Amino acid sequence: IAISVLCFFLFILLFLDSEIAEEQMKRGMRICFDTLIPSLFPFMVISELLVRSGACKPISRLLKIPMAALFGVSGECASALLIGIICGFPVGAKAAAALYSRGDITKTECEHLLSFCNFPSAPFMIFAVGEGMFGSRNVGIFLYLTLLFFGLLCGILLRPKERKYDDIKASETVSSNENVLSIFSSSIVSASSSVISVCAFVTFFTCIVGCISSLFGAGSNSPLCALLFSFFELTSGCAACTSLDSPRTALILAAAAGGWSGLSVFLQIYSLTRTEGEKLSLVPYIKAKALNALLCASATSLMTYLFPSFTQKINVAEDAFSSVISYPQTFTVAVNIIFMLALSKLLDRKHKI
Repeated sequence: IAISVLCFFLFILLFLDSEIAEEQMKRGMRICFDTLIPSLFPFMVISELLVRSGACKPISRLLKIPMAALFGVSGECASALLIGIICGFPVGAKAAAALYSRGDITKTECEHLLSFCNFPSAPFMIFAVGEGMFGSRNVGIFLYLTLLFFGLLCGILLRPKERKYDDIKASETVSSNENVLSIFSSSIVSASSSVISVCAFVTFFTCIVGCISSLFGAGSNSPLCALLFSFFELTSGCAACTSLDSPRTALILAAAAGGWSGLSVFLQIYSLTRTEGEKLSLVPYIKAKALNALLCASATSLMTYLFPSFTQKINVAEDAFSSVISYPQTFTVAVNIIFMLALSKLLDRKHKI
């Protein structure tokens, strides 16, 4: 019944003004072709290569003790966490699912890892949200560090009570002697299917959120409207926050939107985990994201209360709902990926795999 009601609502929504629906679909596709695919696909391939080739094993050995002490998982999870922090979602989820598919981590570890290895990328929060929407790079830096800190804190607070070393892994017979061509081709095929899935979700939710915004008006200054957009999609949610009359409220709700990350990202991660052929529970993910949103909003509220001058730096863009393309994103993520590869190579000299 719920699905029928939802489909009926979406059907009516799309046909209330077909021109708006068509324009929003085109906007979603432009976002995919202009921003998402160039900044996501290469790094999904690289993350697959890192996992499939075992290049991250030196890093896993190096961070074995901190990962176990803080998050209650094995050192193998460190590579997915670092990839998630550097590349942003859903690349971290893809790396975690690949680790589980290879049998490197257990099901319990993977489900918990998914709850704290996915963050909005630093360039997106700093340049697109901070500088592009709120008119202040410092605001973007604050939002990103807040999301990162409380995201990791949720990983610590919600870690499994008991480490299950005997938990069943996805596969105990994964071959470690794949040749280079096999690893390379498999990585590209897996990454391409994942990117197509992500683009489909982004395009669909861009269309739905755009149609909803036409009902309320893109410039609506209602906090309820901002919360509604934030529930579905992060970018539109942050853009809706900038239209609020109170800069303090706008910043608090933007922090909550970043902590929650949106239904679109949740479905992207759900799709990626199913792509690997394994049925993982995403209940830990939902709990962590809900807690993360609450903590980020509370911390931002306290910050703006203690330092009210911080909100004076906000200078909202005239059309925050327009597509924000962060050109520094590709360069920044590329530099970090090169750094990770160089670090793996350096550690490999001391620890032969």
